[in-house]
Amino acid sequence: MEKKWIWAILVSAMLAAVPGCGKTAGTESTAVVTEVPTPTQKAAATPTKKAMPTPTKKATPTPTKKAAATPKVTAAPTPTKKVTTTPTPTVKTTTTPKAAETPEPVKPETPVPTRTPTAAPAAHTHTWVASTKTVTDKAAWDEQVMTKEAWDEQVVVKEAWDEQVMTKEAWDEQVEVSAAYDEPVYEGFYTCNICGFQTQDGWEMSDHIFDVCGGGYHTERVQTGTIHHDAGYETVHHDAEYTTVHHDAEYTTVHHDAEYTTVHHDAVTHTETTYTCSGCGATK
Repeated sequence: MEKKWIWAILVSAMLAAVPGCGKTAGTESTAVVTEVPTPTQKAAATPTKKAMPTPTKKATPTPTKKAAATPKVTAAPTPTKKVTTTPTPTVKTTTTPKAAETPEPVKPETPVPTRTPTAAPAAHTHTWVASTKTVTDKAAWDEQVMTKEAWDEQVVVKEAWDEQVMTKEAWDEQVEVSAAYDEPVYEGFYTCNICGFQTQDGWEMSDHIFDVCGGGYHTERVQTGTIHHDAGYETVHHDAEYTTVHHDAEYTTVHHDAEYTTVHHDAVTHTETTYTCSGCGATK
């Protein structure tokens, strides 16, 4: 507050030093100083709870001194500059009501519990009850066990066989059954017994005998020619001739995968036994 009063006195002195400043129609200017609230007062201006207002004191105006008259100097008149004074804005003061004090709640006194002496408990004898459970170490599983390894099988696709291969085709043979020959041809003749004259005419032989030789005659067969006979043949059929060619069996390879069987294995387990007291629940 002291700084505010000093500032008001300085402003009043400055205004008094300027001629004609602060005087209008023979009246003296009175500076009105209004308290400006500080930031802490502004913060406190926010009402919290309704309370009774506190009366504030009005600020006392500070009288200003009259400025001494300036002596006139005989010289060229110096133009005077008009000094414009900026009026000090009046700020309304806001009174901050004090919040009513809230009485602290009275904590009730907690009564201290009183302990009643108890007798020492009697000695406890454990009654153990056995409890057995089965623990699985390894679950049951199925195993594929090979019963026969993979193998290749030779499968017959054609049995062994013997083939008759023809070495000579069938043919017909002309077999000679009789050789060719010439057959003599005989004719009957009358032959003179004396001279051997021969004739087939009986009358001519009679004339020869009576007229020529006077002897007798006889008949005989005389070859007069031949008849040729070709050889005789007979057709003999011959079947085709074959030879036997042996062929081995023919195979193909068939692959067989390995054979498996499923072997079941039961789970691997063990038992665990724990003991619990039926009275107090202790375990061991």
